[in-house]
Amino acid sequence: MTSDRFASAHEMVREYAELEAKMADPSIHEDQNNARKLGRRYAQLGPVVAGFKAWKSAEDDLAAGKELPQRVQLPQKN
Repeated sequence: MTSDRFASAHEMVREYAELEAKMADPSIHEDQNNARKLGRRYAQLGPVVAGFKAWKSAEDDLAAGKELPQRVQLPQKN
């Protein structure tokens, strides 16, 4: 369910990583118009990707927190 709901977010994360790799290549800056275009898109995706990663981290923490009581047994009070 989660993957279907956030399919577009996963696509944006993938695109962001691709842009990051392209921008790390020094040859991309030979074409300034293309470099600016990639930089603008990278800047647009940055906040979206950061928010999605924060949400995903919180979701993972919540899942881990729900599993914790099942794995840890506290001593019984007498």
